[in-house]
Amino acid sequence: MTENSISSDRNRADALIREGRYEEAIEIYRRLTEARPEEDSHLLTREGFHPLASEAFTKAVAAEPENPRFLLHLAASYTARDLVDLAAAALRRAEVLTGSAFGKPRPAAG
Repeated sequence: MTENSISSDRNRADALIREGRYEEAIEIYRRLTEARPEEDSHLLTREGFHPLASEAFTKAVAAEPENPRFLLHLAASYTARDLVDLAAAALRRAEVLTGSAFGKPRPAAG
């Protein structure tokens, strides 16, 4: 997918949502997340498609298991769905990777 086609697909999906054509928009978002899961998962979250966002962030974590950012976004998508145990597990994994529950390294003790 080129940047132009991605942008065009995003615009089309946004228009479909405004028209209430959610199933068609979901299919476009699903195709976009398969091409670029880490970036387009945010679109799903923004539009309230939290189950699809969880699925996309899970794929992003599988592709880059050492990336705490993806784990934090996965936790947020789980939280939006009231899946507290799964959100906590994702946060614990991010904490193990970074030494902080917020996905940022803790400052060195001085």
